This record gives sequence, C-alpha cells and structure tokens, in this order.
Amino acid sequence: MIEQLPFKYFELEKNESGSKEVQNYFHKMCYHFIPPINQVVDINKYSNKLVQSADCFFIQNNGENIGFLAIYVNDYSERISFISSISVIPRYQGTGISQKLIDFSIEHARKKGMKCIKLEVNKSNTRAIKFYERNKFNIESTDNNSFLMIRNV
Repeated sequence: MIEQLPFKYFELEKNESGSKEVQNYFHKMCYHFIPPINQVVDINKYSNKLVQSADCFFIQNNGENIGFLAIYVNDYSERISFISSISVIPRYQGTGISQKLIDFSIEHARKKGMKCIKLEVNKSNTRAIKFYERNKFNIESTDNNSFLMIRNV
C-alpha cells in the first residue's frame, strides 16, 4: 500500500521557517499524541529546540506533511542517538509510514556513526510500545509515566 504513494523525505532547515513548519504540524497533531503534546511541552519552544538541535524530517505525500521525525545524532562520545519525536497524521496511520520513519531513523543514525537509538514513550501509549518492540527496541528503564527504550543500529 505505502509503496504506491509518491512520498519523499524533506529535511528541515535550521531556521525560523523550519520552526514554524514544525509548530504548525504539532498544533494540528496536538491531541493525537498520548498525552496531548501541549500538556507536556510548550509547542513553540519545543519546535524551536528541535529544529535548532536535532535533525528534523517530514515525510511528504504530494507536498503534504504526513509524518514527522526529530532525531538527535550529536552524542559522538557515547554514539547514542535519541528520537525525540516521531508521528504520522491520523489518515495515514496503519499504512506503513511509521515503519518507514523508524527505518529511516535507524539508517540515519548508522550513517552518522551512532551505535544505538533511544526513545521515550508514555506507558499509556500501548500501540507505540508494541510497534517499538516489533522494531527491536527494549525497555532500558522506567519512571512513573514512561519507558526509556533502546535498540542497537
């Protein structure tokens, strides 16, 4: 199904325009996160931080942003990357876009010389946890609300 979509990856520039694009996406997707993203972070500040410090990508279908990935690949001493955000708009969920984003993040981290990827997921987000487990992420630690998961690249 996904192979028929004319999708492409689009890396965001580390500028105000990139930040605005992420802000718009997060505002549109706010209540599709578990918990809603605006209950966890200030969307504008978080978007600015991601665009300035992480590698940010949209996956697009005919110019429409249908998924987002923000991954930090800047820990060259420990060679650990960190997925800060990964999401797909609702009407494209279940089409394989999340898998494409995870595969892309693994390859991106590998190309940058990282040895593993970590991510944090809310304990209530059982669908995401199962998805990450299918993709060889294991729980490294836990706190009251979330799991820290890790996998080798």
